[in-house]
Amino acid sequence: MFNQLLRSIILVGSATIPIWAVVRLLLAYRAKERGVRIDWSRELLLTAFFAYLVMTGAMTVAPTASSINGEAGYNLVPIVNLIDDIRLLGGPPEAVKYELENFFGNLFLLFPLGIFLPVLWPRFRCVWNVLYAGFATAAFIEITQCVSQFAGSYRVADIDDVILNTLGACLGFYVFVQSSRFSVPAGRRSKLKLEL
Repeated sequence: MFNQLLRSIILVGSATIPIWAVVRLLLAYRAKERGVRIDWSRELLLTAFFAYLVMTGAMTVAPTASSINGEAGYNLVPIVNLIDDIRLLGGPPEAVKYELENFFGNLFLLFPLGIFLPVLWPRFRCVWNVLYAGFATAAFIEITQCVSQFAGSYRVADIDDVILNTLGACLGFYVFVQSSRFSVPAGRRSKLKLEL
C-alpha cells in the first residue's frame, strides 16, 4: 500500500512540481521588481499546502493497482452506507479494519485544508467559507473519481465521502480556531476576526 501511494505521489508530483516551481519563481521575480519583500514564512506555508494537495491528489485521484483492478461504482444515497458500515464493526477483524480506515481516512483527508485555508487567506476565517471550500474540494475529488472510471480507473465515487471530507475540513477549522485563541495575544484577537 505504501509503495502504491509513493508511486502515486511521484506521478502527481512530477506533473505538478515543475509548474509550481515556475509559478512561484515568476511571482518572486515580480515581487522583487516591484520592491515588495518576500515573506518566507508564508512561502514555506504555501509550499507545505502545495505538498498536502499533491499527496491528497495522489491518494484520491491518481490511479493505483487497486483502483485499476477493483470494481467501479458510485453511491449517491447519503448516510445509508455509513449506517451499514457501522453494522460491520461487529464482523470479521479485516472488515472492521477496512471500515475504520475508510471512515477515519475520509474524515481526516481534508482536515489539513480546514487549517491551511484560514492560516493562508483571511477570507477563510469564517466556518461557512471553509465549509464551502471543503465541500467543493470533496465534490471535485468524487466527480474526478467518477469520470476516471471511463479511463479505466475503478475508484468508487461516494456521497458519504463528500460528507465526511467536508466535516473533516470543518474539524480542521475548529482546531485552527481553538489554537488561535491560545496563540494570539488578547489585544490582537479582534484583528483575527474568526467567525463560527
